[in-house]
Amino acid sequence: MNARGLEQAAQAAAYVRDAFSPRRVWSSDLMRCTATAAPLGLPVETSKTLREVNYGSWEGKRFVDLPESEQKMALERLAWDPEFRAPGGEKFGNLVRRGARFLAESKVLEEEGDLVIVGHGGALRGLLVALLRLPPRAIGRFHFDNASVSVVQVDEGLATLTALNITVSSNSVANSVRRPR
Repeated sequence: MNARGLEQAAQAAAYVRDAFSPRRVWSSDLMRCTATAAPLGLPVETSKTLREVNYGSWEGKRFVDLPESEQKMALERLAWDPEFRAPGGEKFGNLVRRGARFLAESKVLEEEGDLVIVGHGGALRGLLVALLRLPPRAIGRFHFDNASVSVVQVDEGLATLTALNITVSSNSVANSVRRPR
């Protein structure tokens, strides 16, 4: 992770510690996410289910570097089609199944208090669709900026999205979103 990413992680962690009382932290097992979770100062439990989608032959490439035919295919289907996969990659709908598996394996819905989940954008979209019990095609309806904070409140097994994609920087103040006390 570069210096900008480390700064964003530190700012997001400061916001989370100020606005919430996190008791547990879950993260993708990949370094970018564990480094983002580290400034929270809590032990980090990792899960492979929070990894980004496998982009196959697109892995590590910028969109503009893909062949024009693949750019067109992606623009037509990528945002909404859970059956879409990059050549040699994973179906986007699998992210929703992974999100549901994470919920079952981690038992986070049975936890009391504030939890933090750090993951990659696609995995977090899949997790959010699973949490909100939306159809898989809804995976393209959410966006997460790097080191952003989103809030889901769970009461009696029902999840409510109360904040999405809060970004924090030293040049701005995030909206004040706090857990009801």
